[in-house]
Amino acid sequence: TARAAGPDADRWFGPGSWVLFLLTAVCAGVFLAEERAGGSEVREVLLRFGASRPAHVRTGEWWRFATALFVHIGPRHLLGNMAALLVLGPALVAALGPWRFLFVYLLAGVAGNALSYQTMPPDVVSAGASGAILGVLGALGGQRLRFAASARYRGWQVIAALLAYLAVAVGAEPGVDTMAHVGGLVAGLALGLAIPPPGWRPATASSLS
Repeated sequence: TARAAGPDADRWFGPGSWVLFLLTAVCAGVFLAEERAGGSEVREVLLRFGASRPAHVRTGEWWRFATALFVHIGPRHLLGNMAALLVLGPALVAALGPWRFLFVYLLAGVAGNALSYQTMPPDVVSAGASGAILGVLGALGGQRLRFAASARYRGWQVIAALLAYLAVAVGAEPGVDTMAHVGGLVAGLALGLAIPPPGWRPATASSLS
């Protein structure tokens, strides 16, 4: 099924991009609060604001899988993740809409942190949106594989997504939580394959030509 390009087709930030600005604002606000509370690279501060630590999670603090997505360690960590989100995010928002995007973002991020929990030593403190952002990248791939006719992103956006991924993976500081990245990427791919774009209908035999 062909679809004509709408008036927003060439815009980087479409109507649903408020969700990207909201996520960025929340992460930036939490980071500023961390700095005021004693520093975004201080373990006690990170844990107070919801960073993940296996020893804490094992006591029942499962909510840290979600809150850790909004906590960042140092300004470079925050800036790199938010830049990647603003490059990758618009294409998936355009494909799925803001609410489905938010669902994918949060679920992929939580899945990444859950996998990290299974493999990390009990005293390691981890935080950041990288797993969720890699989930966005995986979901873009899933959308392209299954819903290519409905995906609204273009080749130049895919190139930008790859550059953003390299910024996260290659530019990461030592101690990067690789398993959170892998878990987020795989979960995002699965969600991208499973969640149809708004208004999508499967092709029927009578509509094929």
